[in-house]
Amino acid sequence: MKKLLPLLLLLLIVSCNDDEHKNYPMGIEGTWKLVKVVNGFSGYAQVFTPGDVLWTFDEAGGKITVTNNAEADVYSVLASGTYGYAAGVNQGVCNNYISLTNTENPAPLGCASYTATTLIINASVADGDTYILER
Repeated sequence: MKKLLPLLLLLLIVSCNDDEHKNYPMGIEGTWKLVKVVNGFSGYAQVFTPGDVLWTFDEAGGKITVTNNAEADVYSVLASGTYGYAAGVNQGVCNNYISLTNTENPAPLGCASYTATTLIINASVADGDTYILER
């Protein structure tokens, strides 16, 4: 048993890392148009004219710059401004996730999946919204 304890401690030390807290480039650099916000719990859906709400991702700087020209009474996720964000992997139910980091209540936006032309940020596992963006 005494020989097994050092081996277990070594295994524990080696298996611990902080990879989940690093900002991983996801290949989403550049400008995306918010085209739809859907809430799976309430059934709410808001469709936007492409170009009304733009999110520009700066992966190296960890920033999202939002240009929001949507009508004032429409829920469009983020007001115009620059927000810090983090992207990571393996957060429970997500292979990829995006979190805001410099808001009053830093929180995950949701799980992210993307292709060259579509970015979907999905927080529906917590009865949240799904944000659909296109290039």
